[in-house]
Amino acid sequence: MAEKINQQVHPFAQVNKQPRSDEESGTVTSDQALKRKKRIKLAIYVAAFAVFQTIVILVFALTVMRVKTPKIRLGTDVTFQIFKTGTQASPSFDLSFTTQVGVKNSNFGSYKFDSTIATFMYEGVTVGQVTIPKGKAGLRSTKKVTVTVNVNSNALQSTTNLGSELGAGVLTLNSQAKLSGKVELMFVMKKKKSAEMNCTMTIEVKMVDRANQPVYPSVPADRQFRGSDENIEDSGPLLPDHVLRRKKRIKLAIYISAFVVFEIMIILVFALVVMKARTLKVMLGTNVTFQNFETGTQARPSFDLSFTAQVQVKNTNFGPYKFDSTNATFMYQGVTVGQVTIPKHTAGMRSTKKVTVTVNVNSNALPSTTKLGSELGAGVLTLNSHAKFKEKVVFVFLMKKKKSAEMNCTMTVDSSTKAVKSMIC
Repeated sequence: MAEKINQQVHPFAQVNKQPRSDEESGTVTSDQALKRKKRIKLAIYVAAFAVFQTIVILVFALTVMRVKTPKIRLGTDVTFQIFKTGTQASPSFDLSFTTQVGVKNSNFGSYKFDSTIATFMYEGVTVGQVTIPKGKAGLRSTKKVTVTVNVNSNALQSTTNLGSELGAGVLTLNSQAKLSGKVELMFVMKKKKSAEMNCTMTIEVKMVDRANQPVYPSVPADRQFRGSDENIEDSGPLLPDHVLRRKKRIKLAIYISAFVVFEIMIILVFALVVMKARTLKVMLGTNVTFQNFETGTQARPSFDLSFTAQVQVKNTNFGPYKFDSTNATFMYQGVTVGQVTIPKHTAGMRSTKKVTVTVNVNSNALPSTTKLGSELGAGVLTLNSHAKFKEKVVFVFLMKKKKSAEMNCTMTVDSSTKAVKSMIC
């Protein structure tokens, strides 16, 4: 049978072919440049993880550790104990009512404020004052302080619009107060924060006809407080201070625990994805060049082949895989027909190392009982290849983990066309 030396053989379409450009670039690029690229990749992954952690900490700092200004508002539930008003011709008023001042703290820490004075005014003139005692608004809660307010028109001048307002059946009062205190975060960090109250309350005089009557004042469109939104109304019986403090500490502990659990989940994902050592994949490449191709007949079966192929070590780990030299064995029906040494190399992280080898196989060791004759008569030759790699995957240049990889491939050659018909690994 006529033979052709240095014959290039191409596999059929069903075998996935590796791009030639990858092979050429892999040949041209030096080992030192490849190592540098892999280190750059690893540095990018580590930097990405560090940036992600920084973002998480930044979000924590901007949400949990950020100090927000508390809000102080006057409640909308008002109970009048005294309600005296004059007429349009002789305008005056003398009121005494009970209401709630709500200090809403939206921080993840308590807000301790000093006592202050709330001033009630009519057209800029002070008509009454009330003292708001010092207190403490727990984390993400509203402190409600009940106060009794006494206001009258004694300090008003005759030039005010009080008469016309009372003639229209309304009375408008403004209230101002400024709280000074500190927000305490994580029981350690303290930051000064002040809160101001500027509320306008319009009372319908006709609605109040006797003392001790609860009144819901009508509020103009430009009001500066919202009782229902700020949750100032009394929602139940007051709890002792030590119970409230315990509840707030439990809340804070829950938030901190949630953050710690979230961080643990991130580290766990990092460990399971980046730091997990995966088994490598070793396979025989599909591009085969035959230097020698000699086969016998069905009556006198034999073969003597010499070809060049690539052994591909695919490393999907986030670290290089350094393997020692090993032998790849080629067999026909379980009988060794050839061997080749695969030299030691390093497969970079998340890349494929391609090692070119020259293989010589022949049928000298085959017994006569094999099915070689029937196979050659059918125009095919089936060879099996096996190799085992043992070495370590290196993570972040420090941690090493042993991993073994095996190659088990079946190559079917068409003896008539001297081409690889199929490659299964």
